[in-house]
Amino acid sequence: MARPKKKIDMQEVEKLASEGCTVAEIAANFEVHQSTLYRRKNFKEVYERGLEKCKLSVRRALYKKGVVNGDTKALIFLAKNLLEMSDNPQQQDTAQEQVIRVVLED
Repeated sequence: MARPKKKIDMQEVEKLASEGCTVAEIAANFEVHQSTLYRRKNFKEVYERGLEKCKLSVRRALYKKGVVNGDTKALIFLAKNLLEMSDNPQQQDTAQEQVIRVVLED
């Protein structure tokens, strides 16, 4: 006889993922193995949706801290990551230009 199926609330999974919990932490919360979660229908989709909400929350908080509140460190981080700016700009190529001669024959 098989064990009774554990109830896993997908809304709770999404909430935990939106708070930054890992799959291992969510599994521990439901007292199941990670593989049990992966076997559940829609788990991956629900988990990824929660994770995207987490990323959005972090991005909003960082934006607010940097842009709205003027935190210099947050602004530098945003500039480097969103605008691809760098403390060490690439040195321009100082190699000599090559001349290509094209001869057209009739």
